[in-house]
Amino acid sequence: MLKLMRLISSSLSIHMIKLLSLVLFFTTATKVACRLSNEMDRLALLSIKELIAEDPLGSLSSWNSSIDLCKWDGVTCSRKHQRVVVLDLRGKSLRGTMSPFLGNLSFLRSLHLQENRFQEKIPLELYRLFRLQHLNISINSLQGEIPTNLSNSLGVIELSFNDLVGKIPASFGSLSKLTYLGLFANNLIGGIPPFLEYGIGGRTSTEGDVYSYGILLLEMLTGKRPTNELITSRQSLHVFCKVALPERVMEIVDSRMLLEEPTEAENDAQKERVRQDKIRECSVSLVRIGIACSAESPSERMNIKDVIIGLMTVKEVFLGVGIHGRRQMRMRLTGEGTSRE
Repeated sequence: MLKLMRLISSSLSIHMIKLLSLVLFFTTATKVACRLSNEMDRLALLSIKELIAEDPLGSLSSWNSSIDLCKWDGVTCSRKHQRVVVLDLRGKSLRGTMSPFLGNLSFLRSLHLQENRFQEKIPLELYRLFRLQHLNISINSLQGEIPTNLSNSLGVIELSFNDLVGKIPASFGSLSKLTYLGLFANNLIGGIPPFLEYGIGGRTSTEGDVYSYGILLLEMLTGKRPTNELITSRQSLHVFCKVALPERVMEIVDSRMLLEEPTEAENDAQKERVRQDKIRECSVSLVRIGIACSAESPSERMNIKDVIIGLMTVKEVFLGVGIHGRRQMRMRLTGEGTSRE
């Protein structure tokens, strides 16, 4: 009996040793794999730095071997695997070319290189970034054509204010998650392809035009673009404005729109209060129009006829046409005078 117990104990010890060895092996292998992957990101970033000819603000001075790459300026890593998931070098006055080694940052979800002086072409290697959701390389001096094989995971593509040429790639029609495409101020040719996402609907239409107008109106009123970090990290521009109505509308309106100096007649405290109330009322109404135009479903959007009437009514109220104009504006924008929002 004693011999049997010793045999069992010995057998269990051997199995335990094997099990512990396997656990140690896989744990070590995982750590090694993470270090190798992290090292690949580090080498990619250093290769990106090599193609930066000018860094007047010293933004990349932390990109060196004495500092962990996850603490480098503009770099954000995932907690678990310590892989680079965000590269944000916006507004750093960097001059150079976009490195093809950007394509080696395989865990990258957001790439912000806007407001710099990057030149030459957009690297084709960006197609490797199959996790990329947000691409903003606007306000640079990028040339050549737009790559045709960008990741299908992209929700925002902002390429405005560059020197890009050619046509909008037909492959953009297959980007099912795309919600915003900025191409303003380039040298592109051809029209807007019918396959691009005027919100839900999938084809060019008057409802799509109204949607675009609504977003433009909200941009003008708030001074924020749909790609603004405050908006895209939490909610859409439409929702951002909608939740502010009506009490907080003056908090989201661009302060530059309110810089008009009061006239001598308006220096009277009571008249100034009336003026401020009128500005607030008109701001609320304009935001309501923008929201009604940019509703997600085409069937819920304000029709263009009502948009024009609404804008004219706001103008009349602002210029002090009378009480009737205010009543008409409230009726139209609260749904009393129209079947749409």
